[in-house]
Amino acid sequence: MSLYNLNSRTQEKALSSIHLEDIPESDSLNAKLHEFLTQKQGDSSASIAKKEVDDIKTYEKVEKKEMIFLLENFDILRREEPWKIFQRYLVNELYFLGELYKTQKYYETLLISIDWGISSMTERQFSLNKVMVSFTYWDYIQAFDKVLCYNNERHKHTWFIKVCAKIFANPIQNWFLSWRSYHGPTIKILPKPFLKLYKKWVKVSPDLNKLYHREHICYFQQIEQIYFFIEFYVPWIHKWVSEVDFTEKQIPCLYKTYYNNFWDKLMKIDPQTKSTCG
Repeated sequence: MSLYNLNSRTQEKALSSIHLEDIPESDSLNAKLHEFLTQKQGDSSASIAKKEVDDIKTYEKVEKKEMIFLLENFDILRREEPWKIFQRYLVNELYFLGELYKTQKYYETLLISIDWGISSMTERQFSLNKVMVSFTYWDYIQAFDKVLCYNNERHKHTWFIKVCAKIFANPIQNWFLSWRSYHGPTIKILPKPFLKLYKKWVKVSPDLNKLYHREHICYFQQIEQIYFFIEFYVPWIHKWVSEVDFTEKQIPCLYKTYYNNFWDKLMKIDPQTKSTCG
């Protein structure tokens, strides 16, 4: 491997090359170059992908995945680099499609400003950077998904999610159950103490079958698990990654794959009570 010496005073020396192995190990430049190359290797896409895979092994993979957008055939050549494909299609570093002014900050502020459970089709307003902007009920629904679209430069961002029991004040709407089918966990992530609690709770909780028939709740196979996480305020860690795959008609597309994990701090021992924080 050769490096250009750009600090030389003459043009001849500036264009000459030096070999790393020619630099004595005792020379401080040798250590600095090794440190620089190691850092660059650590920042490579392959390295990031490997670390991401190692980290994801501790997460539960959601069975459903969500299509972001269709790709062109030449994108398949970079199938192992989905984040680079993503960057080709990004507008203003957004990780979702839509109007340019409806940024991640727009949806985040919307959720913070508006109370849970609005159902009016009337156009409303909220303050964004001291400017009143409009939104509709459909913007509110989309906010629950799009606010989670953010990712950092290393594509390792995670979200701490906890759904409060106040949503029981009104019948749970189907759009929320659909949202949770992508972003919510199952009891597979629960450690033994919480899983034991869940099994006891299922037997003594209100009859969920009656709830199903009275409110016509769909997604019934996991409704008990959904209600358990809500009623006991059990949080989880959520993340997503992008991947290239094909539709049923074999059209290449970019997907979001979702992962969830238990928030392990709930299992830490309180030094005063000698019991778990959860």
